[in-house]
Amino acid sequence: MVHIKCMRLRGFKSVGATKTLQIDFDKGFSAIVGANGSGKSNILEAFSFVMGNLSAKSLRGENMRNMIYSGNPKAGIPAAKEASVELVLDNEDRGLPIDADVVKIYRSVNADGQGKYKINGVASTRAEIQDLLAMGGLHSSGYSMVLQGSVYEVVNMTKVERRKLIEDIAGIAAYDEKKDAAQKELDQVEANLTQVRLLLNEVSTQLAMLEKERDDAIKYQHLARTLEYSTLAVKIIDIESAGNDIAKARQCASELQQKVAGIDGTIKEKEGFIGDIKAKIKAITDELATKQGKELLAINQELDQLKQALADLKSAAKYLSEQERNATAEKARIAEDIQRLESEKGALETEIAGMKASAAS
Repeated sequence: MVHIKCMRLRGFKSVGATKTLQIDFDKGFSAIVGANGSGKSNILEAFSFVMGNLSAKSLRGENMRNMIYSGNPKAGIPAAKEASVELVLDNEDRGLPIDADVVKIYRSVNADGQGKYKINGVASTRAEIQDLLAMGGLHSSGYSMVLQGSVYEVVNMTKVERRKLIEDIAGIAAYDEKKDAAQKELDQVEANLTQVRLLLNEVSTQLAMLEKERDDAIKYQHLARTLEYSTLAVKIIDIESAGNDIAKARQCASELQQKVAGIDGTIKEKEGFIGDIKAKIKAITDELATKQGKELLAINQELDQLKQALADLKSAAKYLSEQERNATAEKARIAEDIQRLESEKGALETEIAGMKASAAS
């Protein structure tokens, strides 16, 4: 069983701030006696205060600042800056779940109404202190402390109220409260678990959809790369074919060049013949002017033959000129084809370089 070894007060109600008042309690029954107004009730209220009572009215004050020693200005005694109470408990039997022989419960309040709680010098909370004391059967409310008038209330209680009183004294109510709180937490956890399961089902569905989309994307990427490589192969074949066409066109152009050169030579040769014939005609014409008689007929006949030969040569020259023009036009067309094929080849090579760079990345 938890035993109260002592209680230390400083600046609490009628206790001054210059020194700490320590009240020791022996095991067994202890009584506090004194004249009216000597502070007996303050000691009981100090118990209630340090155990976490938040009702200033039950501690005979308007607010928690009224717990601080107000001093005596006439006597030159200053007011305290804060009120503090420390409860020292014997815990050798480990009635409280702390591995220490002594447990110190501390509470203070300053002039701003701000409070502090400590357990064995370590900052704590009111709830932690009340839970710890409840495990030892001590409560700031209930019947750990029976004030004046409480006996009359007990006598006039109903059966239900008496049962609740017994449960409070035995500490059952505290466990029931914890049980109810735990049940509420369990219900909340179950509700959260249900939501999590619903979310899990939804996420699983979304995950399956995402996995399908991922597989489709992988297939699309594979097909896109296959198409890209196929297109690249076709482009390479087109370039090779264009190269062959260019080579053939160049060969044809070379042959046409040679043919044009041959025609030019023939034309020059024919022009030489024409010059010779014109010279002969001129010589014969001159000779006709001087010759008479029988030779004139022979000369005219020869002249007609020469004229006919001249006409044949002109006709041949005209034909050769047409052949030259046709060959020149064909040469120009082939040159245009070569230029066009060279341009297409350059475009295809640029496109292939871009596709290779894209495939490599």
